Amino acid sequence: MNEIKSIEESICLIISFFFTINFLNKSSLFNKNFFDTISPSFSEFVQNNPKLSYYIILIICTSIAYGISLIPFAIINSVIIKPIVKRVESYSDGGGSIRRAIISGFFKIPYGIILACLFGMLLQGVIFLKPSDKITKVASESKSYQYFYKNIFNPISTSNFAKTLPDLIGDSLKIDVVNSETNVGNSTNIPKGGIVLYNGITLDEGVKSNNEIDSLARSITKNRTSTKEKAKVIYSWVGSNIKYDYSKAEAIMSDNYRNKSGAMEAYNTRKGICFDYACLYVAMARANNLKVRIVVGQGFDGTKWVSHAWNEVYLPEEKRWINVDPTFYVGGNYFDNKNFDSDHKKDKVIGEW
Repeated sequence: MNEIKSIEESICLIISFFFTINFLNKSSLFNKNFFDTISPSFSEFVQNNPKLSYYIILIICTSIAYGISLIPFAIINSVIIKPIVKRVESYSDGGGSIRRAIISGFFKIPYGIILACLFGMLLQGVIFLKPSDKITKVASESKSYQYFYKNIFNPISTSNFAKTLPDLIGDSLKIDVVNSETNVGNSTNIPKGGIVLYNGITLDEGVKSNNEIDSLARSITKNRTSTKEKAKVIYSWVGSNIKYDYSKAEAIMSDNYRNKSGAMEAYNTRKGICFDYACLYVAMARANNLKVRIVVGQGFDGTKWVSHAWNEVYLPEEKRWINVDPTFYVGGNYFDNKNFDSDHKKDKVIGEW
């Protein structure tokens, strides 16, 4: 009977876990307004730490659901299970070692599921905290891991509570050094000695703006006085109005530069990848006379570290540069977030204006 109770506890844990994930993914209860009613400081913590907050609430809700789910099992045990156990015990004792092994193995299935989930979570933590090309490659090529990741480890991707970072197909920033005789895309004027191309275009081409972009950039910041306020308004506009282009990311990494890149392309099509977000941010920041940079490095997309580009803005009032990532806008607060470096690894600044 103790073995049966142990199995019931495992089953309750699994059911509670999946029920809670499904509830959080579909429920609109946990939103910014809900957290504001609890505490403004707690709401700010949730916005700055979306994934951590999600998993904390997941654990709390799972624990509550687990406790509730044990109640009906207690009733079923006294009415149904105990009489059945007595019969199974008699049947097992009279059936030899093979029959007992089969029955025992059946009882261990829930334990196996729990161990698989724990191992997957451990692997996910290793990939995030200690990046390794070998481990990342194994995880990326494992269909079972990707399935569990999509349905268990990163349910935030479909959650109304907190949307995840863009689920990148792979790296989305391709840097090439070409010579004067190379033709890439529409680039025909490449100086001698070679030039660096980002997703098939030069940096100057990428941040090139027009009157429409400049006018909009000034209009959305006209009621803001400080540099930080203007920089944040631009961050919010770019992050909320540009949609991540997954097919373009895949094409770029296959050396397919047919799709144009840069600020004007992102603005006109309302979609792009990290370099496009960063370029448009530069264009709109420059229209407001803000000092701005483009930074390249790596970003953690939820499963692995990938090539990435984002921005830095200088705040003269505070005499410091702050991090701004409009691509990750949908993942929470990525404007001057103190935890920014937890999923960003800076390599170098490729441009400053």
